[in-house]
Amino acid sequence: MQDSQMKTLNVPTLSATDSGTTPAANPALVYQATKIPLRVVVRNISSLGRNVLLSYAKNAISNGELNPQASFTLPPGASETFALLPGETLYAATVGLDPALISIAVSVAFPFEVHPA
Repeated sequence: MQDSQMKTLNVPTLSATDSGTTPAANPALVYQATKIPLRVVVRNISSLGRNVLLSYAKNAISNGELNPQASFTLPPGASETFALLPGETLYAATVGLDPALISIAVSVAFPFEVHPA
């Protein structure tokens, strides 16, 4: 069984940072499931009141191509649990001048072994 993991990530901003001269950033990779389904708890711990955009599709929250139907907005102080199937990836970004901060906890989605009868 895989051990649980916890970490804090800086979430890049998708807008220019100094009068439009700095190029926009790409979304941060929050986590990617490889061989087993995972449960990822994400908490927005930004002190500046930044919303965090989360999506399974990188292009849904990249460089001005925001797609509200394919993304989830996590307000400051809020938490949400996401399930990742093998091969799925979760991305995060924010909009504004300053990056956001998230804390994540990753664990096996089904923490038991299934034995056929």
